[in-house]
Amino acid sequence: MNMKRYELKNKNLHLEKINADNFLALYDLEVSEEQKQFVASNRFSMAEAYARLSNGQFVQCFGIIDGDTPVGFAMIGHDVEEEGSPESVNKCYLLWRFMIGQQYQRRGYGRDALHLLLDWVLTFPDGPSERFSTTYEPNNEAAKHLYTSFGFIPTGEKDCDDEEDAEDVAVLPLTDRMAKEIKEQKEKLMEQENLKNDLRIEKEEDVSKYLSEVDRGEVAPEIIEALSENDEDFYTVFRGEEAIGLACIASDDEDGDLFVYIFPPYRGKGYGRLAAALGERRLLEQEVSAIHTHYRWADESAKRFAESCGFRGTFASAEMIYRGEAFELPELPIRPYEDKDYIDAFTLSAEAFHRMRLSTGCFPDSVAGEPSEASRKRWAESDEDQYVFVKDGKVIGYADVDGTEIDSVSIEVSEQGKGYGKAFVKYLVNRILEKDEDEPTLWCVVGNNKARRLYDSLGFEEIWIEAFAKKKVLAEE
Repeated sequence: MNMKRYELKNKNLHLEKINADNFLALYDLEVSEEQKQFVASNRFSMAEAYARLSNGQFVQCFGIIDGDTPVGFAMIGHDVEEEGSPESVNKCYLLWRFMIGQQYQRRGYGRDALHLLLDWVLTFPDGPSERFSTTYEPNNEAAKHLYTSFGFIPTGEKDCDDEEDAEDVAVLPLTDRMAKEIKEQKEKLMEQENLKNDLRIEKEEDVSKYLSEVDRGEVAPEIIEALSENDEDFYTVFRGEEAIGLACIASDDEDGDLFVYIFPPYRGKGYGRLAAALGERRLLEQEVSAIHTHYRWADESAKRFAESCGFRGTFASAEMIYRGEAFELPELPIRPYEDKDYIDAFTLSAEAFHRMRLSTGCFPDSVAGEPSEASRKRWAESDEDQYVFVKDGKVIGYADVDGTEIDSVSIEVSEQGKGYGKAFVKYLVNRILEKDEDEPTLWCVVGNNKARRLYDSLGFEEIWIEAFAKKKVLAEE
């Protein structure tokens, strides 16, 4: 797998193999009382490691050290061959134990240490392997969140046959082949669960009848609006003959969009992940290469759910609305977009948005788009209202409006900070108010502070912040 280098938050953090100088400090390092149910003590782990080494098994214990201070402990095995365990646990490098001392938690040590441990595993000290696995207690939400957000994939398996002591298994593929195999295995397990639960998603003529089942504080306003209008992308999630939720499934070229909502009385039973798997399967049939989802930014449970389904957060954006009167404006050099404007308009817009994306810190891989005949054709065939801002005969600004939503507005970088952007937004607001009874809206990426200050100064009000996440789909060989 292609794994990018990671910059440690804790610059002096490193791994030290257990030795005579550090084992006593690690011996007494503990988690909090409520966490002790989730992980064995370091004393027990060291004793177990000694016993397994004496039996010829490969085991390595590490102290997680910040400078000279021990802050955590990890124990890794290889091909452990535990009776009753699946191959995903037995044939791998296994993160057997992992803990951060209670006084050192919430400082980023856990994620940093996982990167260091992965770097060590990738040296394959006991021979090659295709996966790095771990297990965790089913009710240990903190561990599950850490592992899934790091890239471990829950397989749906248990690490042993004992129902009382069984832990959930998650795997980090170390090769593309294993990533594909895990994906297929997970789909098979999901299919078995769907059959057991008689879970399915189906089209219905009227999905608006479920509006009363939806908590409007959990769902974006545009989802509520689309549901009330019986949008064709909505499906009903059924368990047997009982409706237990909704799924919104859409695709556009190579990208898919998936939103799953399980009605509150049916949560906590795994139906959400099963419904998400069914929705993902429909999108794969349409040969998408990536799937997007979204949820309320402040909803931590929704974030954990998305991550458990393999999605990784990308950015957040605030929906804003203008409820004021039309602005008083002088005549401005703004006119409808024409095809002859394409090169100038596209170039300035691409560069402005590229710089905005970099400034937020959410898009480190951003590049400025290049003009193309394909995008020129899309602009020419767009149903949206498009405008250009002209100065001394040159296009210095571009904007498009979709109904009552200002979809984008940009000013050439060299002309920013001169009031043109503010005047442009006022002009667009007035155009919307002239044509429509509804209030103008727009979206502002969280972290785009310059634009946010502008919109606030004009009287726009925040009504919702939506987080967006993405999941890449493995290409078939």
